[in-house]
Order: sequence, then C-alpha cells, then structure tokens
Amino acid sequence: MTRPAEIFPDIAQEAAAWVIRRDRGLTPAEMAAFAAWSADPRHRGEFARIAAGWRSLDRLAPAPVLSAAADAVVARAQARQSRRHRLAVLAGGLLATAAALAFGYFAWFRPEPAAAGNYRVIASTSREVRLPDGSVAMLNGDSRIETDYTPGERRVRLVAGEALFTVAKNPHRPFFVTAGPITVRAVGTAFNVRLGATAVEVLVTEGRVRVNDSARGVSLLPPAPASDGGSGTAEGEGVLAAGQCVIVNLAAVVDASSQARVAAVAPAEVERSLAWQSTQLVFNDTPLDEVVTAFNRYNRRQLVIGDRALGGRRITGVFRADNLDGFTRLLEAGVDVRAEATGDRETVLRIAR
Repeated sequence: MTRPAEIFPDIAQEAAAWVIRRDRGLTPAEMAAFAAWSADPRHRGEFARIAAGWRSLDRLAPAPVLSAAADAVVARAQARQSRRHRLAVLAGGLLATAAALAFGYFAWFRPEPAAAGNYRVIASTSREVRLPDGSVAMLNGDSRIETDYTPGERRVRLVAGEALFTVAKNPHRPFFVTAGPITVRAVGTAFNVRLGATAVEVLVTEGRVRVNDSARGVSLLPPAPASDGGSGTAEGEGVLAAGQCVIVNLAAVVDASSQARVAAVAPAEVERSLAWQSTQLVFNDTPLDEVVTAFNRYNRRQLVIGDRALGGRRITGVFRADNLDGFTRLLEAGVDVRAEATGDRETVLRIAR
C-alpha cells in the first residue's frame, strides 16, 4: 500500500516541519501561517499523521528494540535516496515509521532459522483517582493534579503531565480544569488534557467544553455560529465538542484576537492518543502463534490459528492488548490473512484464498 508521503513528498516534508515548529512553540505570525497552510484537507491529514508519530516518540522509551528498528528503516531508506531527497526521508520517514511502530506497525517474516521469538508486556501507566464529587481522573504515569472544591464549584489543577477527566453531571456546580494558562470548563463530559513544555492539548471524547485564558477569562476558541441553538452555551461562545481537539501554544500572547485552532480528530487517532491507558504488547520477530497466545490472555474473544502455516509467520510491532479488532483488521489489510468470527467467543485466522 502506498503511503501518503510517497504520493505527496512535499506535503509530508512541510507537515513534518510544522510538527517540529509546533513542538517548540509557534509565534503569532507562524500560527497565522499554519492556519492558512492547514486549510487544505490534504495538509491537515498529513499533519495529523506525522503529529501522531511525533507524539509516539515519547512512548518508544520502554521498547528500545522498536526505536532501533525505526532507526534501521530510516538508515536503509537513506542508503537508497540521493542527498537531495534525504531531508524528506528524515522528516517524513522517521516520524511516520515511529508512528507505525508505536501504534500498530507489523511486518511478516518468513520462517527461517533464528533466535526464538519473544514479546514484552508493558503494563498501563495510568492510575485512577476518584474525585469527591464522583468524577474520575485517569492520570498518565507520574502526572499530578490538585483539587479545590467549594459548594459552588469543582476546580482541579493539572500540575504536570496528562489526565483524562470523566465528569459527574452537576449543572449547578461547574467543573474546571486549569493547566498552565488555560482553564477548561465542563458540566458533564469527558476530556483529556495534556500539559507539555510548550503547549496544552485538550481533546474532548464526550460532550462539550469551553476553553478560556485563565488570566483574562476570554475564550480561546473561535465563536460558535449564531444558529448553534442546542449547545447549552451563551450565543456565539465557542465550544470544543466530542471528536475535536485544540492545542494552545504556551508562548503565544493570548488576547481576544489570538484564538486557538480547533481540529477534528478521527476515532482512530483518539484511540491512539489515549493508548497510554491500556496495557501494550510489544512483539519483536515473534511467531504468530505466540502473538495469539499473548492476545488471548487479555481478551474474552479468543484468536485461533486455522491454518498451521500461519503459526510460524513473525510479527514486529506494538499493540494495545485490548484492541483485538484493530489487530485483526491490520492483519487483513496488510497480508494474506482472513479473520472469521465464529460465535461470540472466537475468531479464526486463515490464509486468504
């Protein structure tokens, strides 16, 4: 299958450059330029793809074998490319490879004499914190929060890291999350907040939230259309809805004219962004029969190898242990495998005829 970067090499290179610029912080002029560039749907799609890979680099640390594999792929690509194309390979290829390795890249290896396959289990780094009102905060790794509840308000401060908040509904007692210079307000919803070194990212998975500048109290979101009658917010006030995210540059000067850009997020990207909540299975040249055994430990539905010839095929990659459907879809899309559901408890893997 042809990758987007192979179809639009210049777009991939530009998208990688924007990802790097965004990571170090965009100036107001750059934010305007990025908004104009990302108005093209092709640009937005490639930016989202490479941004996912960029975020995944932080998650490669527990699995050095995958980082090494990414380096090897890029090294081989560089050897085949002229110096004129080398920047595009580094900018697009490395990030795309990292994304694939971290979120579902896999490769078939024909059975041959080699060291025994192996895999690792990376336990979820998340921990659940029950808040006094019944809301729940899932914290990623060593992330930290502080709470300040009063009879009229529920306030949480994200001190460091990332957290997914599932808010108990109470329209008479609003729920606020402050991260750096921004405040997210919700009544009954679910949203993820990631406080980085240069930016704050808010991703809504359910309901709607408002995103304000904490100091001035002004909205950082574009105004909602006047006809948006059912939002439950003041007329014209911008909201962030389920399936949308916004990234606020911490270095930007925040005023009424410097609104952050809202972007739609595909369900698959939402799942990847929240993968830290789940146990990960890391495979390194692992026979498919061992891969099946590993997945079966974590899922009610069991995988069964229907053709013995498949058992020796080898897989390298990282997968969510609970995302059995995603794994089988990758098998069907990428290789000669057909996954057949038999009843509620079993999926049989066969060679596609």
